[in-house]
Amino acid sequence: YFPVFEYADAHGYVILSHTWGRNAAYFDEIARQFRNACFIIGHGTVNKDFGLSGSPGYEELLRKRDNVFLSLTSCYKFGEVERLGKKAGSEKILFGTDLDYLDGAFQLGNLAYARISDEDKRKILGLNMKQIIDGYLSE
Repeated sequence: YFPVFEYADAHGYVILSHTWGRNAAYFDEIARQFRNACFIIGHGTVNKDFGLSGSPGYEELLRKRDNVFLSLTSCYKFGEVERLGKKAGSEKILFGTDLDYLDGAFQLGNLAYARISDEDKRKILGLNMKQIIDGYLSE
């Protein structure tokens, strides 16, 4: 995928990668090498080892790399949104549904009922993505 990463880096593009909760160390290296590209991690919360193993885990990666974000797609665990917000910061989290494969209402409810501030919910629901669009995709 290096030609894709190089192209995205040269043009400031966004790449969505469905990691299924793996490869935090790989994305750390890729994000370091291609700092002008933006990487969104999809399905990053489904692995049982999410954020607990690997070096670094996703929370550390999100804190460390300005160009890496995580989508809540497939975020099923109670308290996961709160945990991510505390460990990585709400500004690094994006709302995602994976429609029409997954139920959007469930994904939205998971965020709507999370015990986080309304401001954090606004960031996750769209303000963070607006920052990405303004920073990477506006020319």
